[in-house]
Amino acid sequence: MRILKELMFTFSAITTCTVIGAAIYISIFWKNPELSSAILWQIIVCSLLCTLGNLLFRKEPKSRRLYYGIVFLHYLYINTVVLLSGLYFEWFYLDSIQMVLSMLLMIACIFLIVYTTLQLRSKRDTMLMNERLQTYYKKRTS
Repeated sequence: MRILKELMFTFSAITTCTVIGAAIYISIFWKNPELSSAILWQIIVCSLLCTLGNLLFRKEPKSRRLYYGIVFLHYLYINTVVLLSGLYFEWFYLDSIQMVLSMLLMIACIFLIVYTTLQLRSKRDTMLMNERLQTYYKKRTS
């Protein structure tokens, strides 16, 4: 159940950040956009694929070096998913270096925001669990 909650939170964070990023990106590169509701479904599909990456990179590493290696692999996975989605859905053109660099910058920013949010949430949950355990043990020994 905890994993499902975490995935739902991750999906909502990714989707929210992506919608904001898409609004900025569209405002910059598509001057007179005529968008259909298809863009919303595209964002949902891309966000879902990015969220599923959390299942691939769930293992808790033993060393800090391995941890950062896994985070980097996860980041590469996210880049691959978003860039391939962008090519498939025609969000950008490969011959426009500005579009490609903007996509990479947006991916990095969204990754950092979501990663930081998840880390802070995890830290908060850990502290809450520790407090509850301490309360439980105090009641038990009294």
